[in-house]
Amino acid sequence: MADSSSEDTLANLSKYSQSSILTHLETLVGDDRSALLSSLSELDFEGIFDRHVPSALNSKVPDSIQPFPEDNCVDLNDDVSTSSQSVVSPCIMAGGAGTRLGFDGPKGCYSLIRNKTLYDFLIPRCATNCLKTGAPVLIMTSPVNHEETVDWFRKREWYKSHGLEESAFILFKQDTLPSLSSDLTASPQILLSSATTLTSSPNGNGGIFTSLFTNAVLGQLTSKNVTGLHVFGIDNLLTRPCDPSFISAVCGSPCGNKTIKKTTPDEKIGVMATDPSSKTIVIEYSDLSSTDKELTKPNGDLVYGLGNICSHYFSLKFLNLLSSLSPTYHVARKNIDSYDPIAKEVKKCEAVKLETFVFDVFKEAEKVEVVSVSREDEFAPIKNKEDSDSRETALRLLTNLWKKRVGGEGLENVDVLDIEGWEGNEEKVREEVKRRAGEGETVITVWEREWE
Repeated sequence: MADSSSEDTLANLSKYSQSSILTHLETLVGDDRSALLSSLSELDFEGIFDRHVPSALNSKVPDSIQPFPEDNCVDLNDDVSTSSQSVVSPCIMAGGAGTRLGFDGPKGCYSLIRNKTLYDFLIPRCATNCLKTGAPVLIMTSPVNHEETVDWFRKREWYKSHGLEESAFILFKQDTLPSLSSDLTASPQILLSSATTLTSSPNGNGGIFTSLFTNAVLGQLTSKNVTGLHVFGIDNLLTRPCDPSFISAVCGSPCGNKTIKKTTPDEKIGVMATDPSSKTIVIEYSDLSSTDKELTKPNGDLVYGLGNICSHYFSLKFLNLLSSLSPTYHVARKNIDSYDPIAKEVKKCEAVKLETFVFDVFKEAEKVEVVSVSREDEFAPIKNKEDSDSRETALRLLTNLWKKRVGGEGLENVDVLDIEGWEGNEEKVREEVKRRAGEGETVITVWEREWE
């Protein structure tokens, strides 16, 4: 006899026309049937089919958009006050895997050089802010990589090495959703990864808002007098978590966003714009028309030239207002491995993944403070295993930045990674490099070393 949970699951499968899985369940017995029903029972059928799918089908770029007015953009290359008393926590969005990098593990654990990972570069910067303000470091993982990430941090006892308590790090999971068959208008089917398991992937970086509530993170932040979050992706090597100039520029607004100047029309980053109601929005690269991408000003700059680099500020007050917000979902079409219950084998198929974007909440804010930063100082993405936007190009950009920071005649080739405690301490690096150069040491650049 089926228990009540199984009966509810079967009823939902029937209600939402999941004929493929219903037929497949009839062929399963014992533990196999129980395992699949157990996974299905954890799904929010109503949320997926009554809210998320309709949201994705209705999601589109507004009919009439305008470029964000650059006169309203704060230039952080100018002198900006750093006197803010705000207490801001860095929040690293790190729910993805390193698949595109040729790495089997959490993207944050991807080794860049000499066994230094993305976390090795970003966490010391976050810890500096924590020591100054007491604001904890947040890391959003996903069920795909949570346990591996937690294990990585515990083995290295990061909090101890930076003079912090373990409670200074808050790791929480974003939600996942199953992949669906490619036609969302015709009773989309939930896809399987094996005979007894569902496909599953993180629900996009916009899932952060729901996860902050469901994991009770906002309450913890309030108890520590945190006033806002600086939210950014794991894969930008030049991110400056909670840098004072940025926080000072945006802390009076519900939201803030760092941008860089796009260099070419085909650069694959989103751009700042306004919708017909003058709300600030981000248009994804793939959603901007070819005509709009190519538009230029009299000086040759792109009309849609303020590029989004996934570095956002949200006040805690604004985040608390989002508790009842239904997120906007988008369609991402991917070729995935999916179990075919008729052929009883795994095949490649086109599937739909429902994803949310973190910047979609901008339109809910009364104001979004948009700031412009130097590409050379703050943008070194790591998206690919090799060629453009790879670890090698990012390390080149990092080294070029430190050349500029350290300065000094005859000190052009600086490998700051050789200097203990280099991160966030320019004066220490400058003195150490001068000492080494004075003693006749050979100083080489990071990309001249072999990868480890």
